Amino acid sequence: MKVTFGDVGRSKENRAQLIRGMFLSGTTIADHTEKCIRANVWTESELLGHASRACREEVRNALGELVDGGLPFAGPTTTKKGGKPEWKQRHLWKKEDYFLNCGLYAQRSGADLIVHNKLARECAQRFDESPTLLQISPLVEGAGD
Repeated sequence: MKVTFGDVGRSKENRAQLIRGMFLSGTTIADHTEKCIRANVWTESELLGHASRACREEVRNALGELVDGGLPFAGPTTTKKGGKPEWKQRHLWKKEDYFLNCGLYAQRSGADLIVHNKLARECAQRFDESPTLLQISPLVEGAGD
């Protein structure tokens, strides 16, 4: 189900004023959010849209979770569906999909370079060609002082 936001009842500014106006100090964000939902601060369509985004994020995290010795279960591919990348399980990736995902991991920081290199090695095993392995520099104590 694709949710659209055509029935926005209030501008963001008006909604923010309403949210602040209903706020009582000493409450939690979760409790105040529930109060705002009961007060119809958002339309039903907006609530579905927010829920849909949260669910999409959970799905993305579950599919991208590192399994099999630190490799993602699935990831985006070069194949498009409705202009967006199709996700496939890693064992179904083509060489180009490995290059895409290695590039995505290379753009991240920290331990994601390790995932990049693991994917590059797996790509080399499957296709006799792979993205360049990235050098992971250890942190040097006192660097930048």
